[in-house]
Amino acid sequence: MCRQTCAVDNAKIGNVARFINHSCSANLEIRLVRVASVVPTAALYAAAHIPARSELTFDYGNGSTGGGGGGGGGGRVCRCGTAACRGTLPFNADL
Repeated sequence: MCRQTCAVDNAKIGNVARFINHSCSANLEIRLVRVASVVPTAALYAAAHIPARSELTFDYGNGSTGGGGGGGGGGRVCRCGTAACRGTLPFNADL
């Protein structure tokens, strides 16, 4: 299991994806794709039609109860404001 490259730290480097926020009812989903490499790249795809000028969001966890991400809730309050909000942001203590 990777310990450093799995976490995204947008404070030092990143692309436009660093401006996409978390939502428990995200309109984007993450898929791993392989293009001329054995190592997959994370790609963002629309989960459904996204109207113009809508905020782009993705779920930081895997959508499971307790915060997702395989490590349960991390104690950080989720403020996505959706009806399906799980209350805490995903957290994985192993990373």
